[in-house]
Amino acid sequence: MQNKNGWWVHDDEVDKWYKKWSKEKGDYQNYLIPYLLQFVKEKKVALDIGACYGAVSHGLAKEFETVHAFEINPEFIEPLQKNLEDCDNVIIHNVGLGEANRKVKYDHKSSGGRSRVYLKSDGALSKNLGWIRKFENKHGHLEHCKDMELEVKKLDDYEFDRVDLIKIDVECMEPLVIFGALETIKKHKPVIVSEALVDFQKDLLCFLLQDCLGYVRQQSKNRDHTWTPPQND
Repeated sequence: MQNKNGWWVHDDEVDKWYKKWSKEKGDYQNYLIPYLLQFVKEKKVALDIGACYGAVSHGLAKEFETVHAFEINPEFIEPLQKNLEDCDNVIIHNVGLGEANRKVKYDHKSSGGRSRVYLKSDGALSKNLGWIRKFENKHGHLEHCKDMELEVKKLDDYEFDRVDLIKIDVECMEPLVIFGALETIKKHKPVIVSEALVDFQKDLLCFLLQDCLGYVRQQSKNRDHTWTPPQND
């Protein structure tokens, strides 16, 4: 591992943002947190789904009583733990979240933020996310390191007593995470922020959250899209 601006990352990590933003200032990706907090009624429990090196978990830990950090890749757990050593209110789960409890094939890349679960080649999500292949062809430095078989679970199976905020950044698996979290969302009505890069992905998230659950879409921040619970709740 190496240390970039206070963040512990893999030796072969190519993500340039860890060079730009420091852990001491707490500004990596956390421009979003102050925006989200205006919608959160109580800062009790936050879920960071797709924790990677822990930048967002670290920021959330300063605001919430408890943070659950979900990271599917076992190779990120050591740097994640080191980056969260000063946060005694973060619980790390080395598991991915999705629409079902199953094993998945995982593509581990030289950029932690671009490592991802392989989608079924004949599935609707894969067919409508051609930007992935275009991005990877353009950025040849994102080397494929190895394939891994990892575990995915449904968020609903955790049966949390409360959830106030859910952040999701899992490289195209975001709608599948929501499918596996519908009962949790119905019960606790958390504020939800999810990355979404292409229209098909955004449309599916809007269908699940707005059309099915009555959520309200708020202003987007860069690639992050925020939904708040129905106003009568």
